[in-house]
This record gives sequence, C-alpha cells and structure tokens, in this order.
Amino acid sequence: MQAILITIGDEILNGQTQDTNSSSIARMLSKIGIQVEEFRSVKDQVGKIENAIRDSFLRADVVITTGGLGPTKDDRTREALCSFFGVELIQHEGVKQNVISLLKGNQSLLDLNFKQSLIPSNGIPLMNHKGTAPGLKFNYKEKTC
Repeated sequence: MQAILITIGDEILNGQTQDTNSSSIARMLSKIGIQVEEFRSVKDQVGKIENAIRDSFLRADVVITTGGLGPTKDDRTREALCSFFGVELIQHEGVKQNVISLLKGNQSLLDLNFKQSLIPSNGIPLMNHKGTAPGLKFNYKEKTC
C-alpha cells in the first residue's frame, strides 16, 4: 500500500513554519506497512489543494493532508475537499460539542472556532480531544483520504 502526504499552508511554503508533521506521519505509516511515496506542500488555495488531492489519488492508495483546517479565513482545506468530492459543508454536532468543551468560558474563541465544526457532508470526523480541529476521513474509489 502506498501513501502521499500533502502539507497545506502558505506558512510552510514561505518558511514561517517548519513541516514536522510529515516525518512523524511517515514513521507511523511505515510501522503499519504503508510506504510513503511522496511529500507535497501546497498553498492555502482551493484549486491548488484540490489539484494535489486529485493527482495524489491517481498515484496512491492513501492520501493524507495536514493543515488548512483552522478557524481562520486562509484555512481552505474544507472547501477544497467539498469541491473535490462535490459535496457541501454541514455542521457536525459532535465536533461542535467538542469545541464547546475545549473552549468553555472563552466566548470570543468559541465563535471563531465554530467554523471547525463544519465538515464536508461525506466526511467522517476523527475527534481531536487536544485541539479544536477534527481530523477528517474520506473513502473514495476504494481509497482513503
């Protein structure tokens, strides 16, 4: 089984932030017998993200993206996933409750982070009890993202 890892974010490409996620994920995948074929980094732009996902699915069984799921306007991964899969964003109550639980008492952060409870309608949320952005899992043509 082969994987491609896509890191998303302008801050990675302009050198502001170092990508430490890819090497950690690659080590974990290696332990379970999944070979990483490629690391890619793309800008926080819907078209760039969507193209990277589409291209990666042509060449790998597993596509893992990191980044772009935050609460700010420049985090565009959700929108790119919706465009790729042809679905809409929906509010996920379980994720919303997790955000409320993690940020209780901080109304200004709570309002901003409710964006993270919006997920593509075909996505399966992977709850994050240490942060407000859930992981998202998708099945696509017998492949996983």
